[in-house]
Amino acid sequence: MISISFHSKNVILYIQPIYSILENKKFTMNNKRQEILTNARNSHRESMRRSLSVRLEAARANQDEKLIKQLEAEAKYLHL
Repeated sequence: MISISFHSKNVILYIQPIYSILENKKFTMNNKRQEILTNARNSHRESMRRSLSVRLEAARANQDEKLIKQLEAEAKYLHL
């Protein structure tokens, strides 16, 4: 950013310091990083939900009550 000021007949030119520009870029990179982490967390959670669902279906098909209870407890614990 460049701005011009007039002080007692002299023209002073102010140039935005490089660290300020880098801070703006860092902020943008942090936002992008946060978005990537959020997407990864959501994908992982969805993968765990699908896996648990398949395992639960198999346990029900085999009428394995002990495993069904364990998987239901796991789902409750993971808030799935």
